[in-house]
Amino acid sequence: MAPRPANAASPCIGICRLDEPSGLCIGCYRTIQEIARWGSMGRDERARVFATLDGRRGTLQLAEAGLSGVGAVVAGDAAGAGEA
Repeated sequence: MAPRPANAASPCIGICRLDEPSGLCIGCYRTIQEIARWGSMGRDERARVFATLDGRRGTLQLAEAGLSGVGAVVAGDAAGAGEA
């Protein structure tokens, strides 16, 4: 996934379903909190979210492949996502 500019409308691609174990959307890789707050986020905060998306995508792909220990990485990433 190529980096998108922080002023992009949204990383949403219209595949909106949450992965329960990670709490991430399987389409855009954002948390529900990030999705809900997206419209009120500033440019810097959006840039921080965009910077995490490739890693989150890779983590979900590893989880789907059945590799263990992946959930802790995703949960740790998602836990810090609400910090400004």
